[in-house]
Amino acid sequence: MDDKERIELIRKGNELFNKGKINESAKIFLQTDYRDGLIRVGDYYYYQEKNILKAFIYYKRAGYKKRLEELYDKMAKIVHFLLQEDEIPTSNDTNDKEKDKSTTPLVKKYEFPKIK
Repeated sequence: MDDKERIELIRKGNELFNKGKINESAKIFLQTDYRDGLIRVGDYYYYQEKNILKAFIYYKRAGYKKRLEELYDKMAKIVHFLLQEDEIPTSNDTNDKEKDKSTTPLVKKYEFPKIK
């Protein structure tokens, strides 16, 4: 695609974005590799839709390091919480087996429901 065609497509993508047609504009921004448009689409999903994973895809494609670092940090905190092996104290009135353990793993407290 030549520069003139790319510029026309980017303008069309911007118009679509401004009209709220995010998916259609995103396709054009991806096709033209328009970084600013990809970042705006990422911002839309991040701030408006609260869809971090979808936003991540657009930020990654745009190479937007600042926002990617924020998302990596959030993802790391989520994974850390889910895998956390820190322990919380339990009450002193436990049976003999638990008297040896003065703490309970935090992860066991928040067990996920079983899917049938």
